[in-house]
Amino acid sequence: MTATIRHEDWLAALLAAQAKNDGGLTSQEWAERMKCSHKTALERIRKANAKGWVTVGRRSIITLDGRQAYAPVYTIKQPRGSK
Repeated sequence: MTATIRHEDWLAALLAAQAKNDGGLTSQEWAERMKCSHKTALERIRKANAKGWVTVGRRSIITLDGRQAYAPVYTIKQPRGSK
């Protein structure tokens, strides 16, 4: 039997990981930080976004074929007064 992680617990984990990077992280980087699958990370980011905790930005990256592109990066911050 696996233990269930409460919604508040992983939101706290997102905030702790965010504290280490002010420029935002890609969804893949969030997955690596949270030690979960990319799909799970996206799901958690979407839920945090629904609560108003996410700011989306863009970061310039170089793709595998050498072209420059912009990838979405997510900054997660608990709004003042929210739980």
